[in-house]
Amino acid sequence: MSAGTRYREWRTKRGLHWEMVDDVTGHGEEVIRTSCGFHPDEYAALTEEEAQDYFAKTFVMIRTILEQSHELCMDDEEDRLNLCQKLARWATVKSQ
Repeated sequence: MSAGTRYREWRTKRGLHWEMVDDVTGHGEEVIRTSCGFHPDEYAALTEEEAQDYFAKTFVMIRTILEQSHELCMDDEEDRLNLCQKLARWATVKSQ
């Protein structure tokens, strides 16, 4: 019987790291199982033309918007809101 599963992923220039932690209780004992892995990819340098699937294309376009918004500071609420505006505008235009 599972008490909870936590999943997290983080990206580096070399690829995607992931970790899954299961807290399992049974027979009066708590057991923690951890699985982790790394999936190498080229998302850091991928162009829109090279992107093969929807996730990759979305990742590249969001990365491009972030690169074009280098003047924004994520410590500033208005800058975060402006970035959200840019991403939402891109997403709604792309989905039409």
